[in-house]
Amino acid sequence: ENIVKVFELGETQKYSYMVMEYLGGGTLDDYIENNFPIENEKIILIARQICNGLKAIHEKDIVHRDLKTTNIMFDRENKVKIMDFGLSKSPLVTTMTTLGTIMGTLGYVAPEQITNIQVDKRADIFSLGVILYQMATNKLPFVGSNEIAVIHSIFNTEPVKPSEINPAIDNGIEHIIMKCLKKNQFERYQSVEEILIDIETLK
Repeated sequence: ENIVKVFELGETQKYSYMVMEYLGGGTLDDYIENNFPIENEKIILIARQICNGLKAIHEKDIVHRDLKTTNIMFDRENKVKIMDFGLSKSPLVTTMTTLGTIMGTLGYVAPEQITNIQVDKRADIFSLGVILYQMATNKLPFVGSNEIAVIHSIFNTEPVKPSEINPAIDNGIEHIIMKCLKKNQFERYQSVEEILIDIETLK
């Protein structure tokens, strides 16, 4: 229920097309811009829905690889929907990329996506951490004046704790965010299920 529905696939003489459900609630990026600061309870509600969608994706052995606030939308009932699977990778799909090409949106990608080494579900967990950080602070954790500077930040900079930017942020939310953003995949949450367990302990 937290993944955009596709109703039909088809082709014309010139084009291929997909018919998807209409999402009238806008993007999470717009929501943050229009509603910051966001209450802790709302962050938890949105995070839980994103995690439920990711859990369903990962159970199909699919890695989204381009999770970001513009790829998460709300329907008319304000239910969260993950969309835009253009960079997704599953065992059924072989994606050919040129050496040095970064798959994903730079500010949201995990270090291993830049080096293209051992990209798995934990890359989505890193991107989720960026999204939660953005909800908590209205900022991205890794920034720079150009692409090289952003890449340097992703590999070498520890992000400022969300509570230093937004003192109202819950300690438990901050813990989840910072663990998702660990540069070493083995220090992050190893599955979305682990994140959901921690989310359920929050008030």
